Amino acid sequence: MNNTDEDDDVAKRHVNNVLLTAVSWRDCFSKQLNKRVMNVNLTTTATYMLLKWIFIGELRKPDFKIEEFIMQNFFSEVFKYLCHHNKQSVGSDTQLWHNVIESYLGEFKEAVRFGDPLLKNATVVADYEVRMIITAYTNSIVQHFGEHLNHAVSCILGKKQMEQQLCNIPPGPEHDEFRHHCREEVWIPAKQVKEAFVQRNYSDSTLCARAQYVLHLLAPVLDAYNADYKFAEDSRFLDVT
Repeated sequence: MNNTDEDDDVAKRHVNNVLLTAVSWRDCFSKQLNKRVMNVNLTTTATYMLLKWIFIGELRKPDFKIEEFIMQNFFSEVFKYLCHHNKQSVGSDTQLWHNVIESYLGEFKEAVRFGDPLLKNATVVADYEVRMIITAYTNSIVQHFGEHLNHAVSCILGKKQMEQQLCNIPPGPEHDEFRHHCREEVWIPAKQVKEAFVQRNYSDSTLCARAQYVLHLLAPVLDAYNADYKFAEDSRFLDVT
């Protein structure tokens, strides 16, 4: 856990204490409530992280249909799994979800050192918390998909580092030569990737090698969209479906 996470936890505890004091809770009850609130917050954060962990893993599989998982019921099952409320008999669709969750749960808990919150009434809590996760997903991922795509492409191509190097070179032949290098290695590939993404044309032989490399790395994300999917107004920035 980094300093930012620790600061956030301290802030949350402070807010909880202020709220509990304001309504004159008894100490014996306020401590229990504060602990429960912190457990709920921790589980909600872990649910969001585990969902992304699952999707990153499953998107590597060509037959994974992400549209069957981006829904409140699946998110709720992930939340309840983290609280061990998953032992009841379920239907075939829910069992499929459970199988997917189980295949990632162990490695996720080990990687992030997630403990067992053991929340009571997790089903009731999940219904409320998952709605916030859905909202966060919509705001952060869906509505800002173009920004995430741009960031991923820039990171793969090393755009920031290359442009920083260019700024550090004084005007002259060396600057012009490196600018040409940036154009060939970063700017042209980035433009081709974005155009290919909007046009859903990922195997165009006219694409430069760098653009093809980026599209290969992003293939799990690109393949998550149906073949006939059309971006809103043909723009990667306006995709809010």
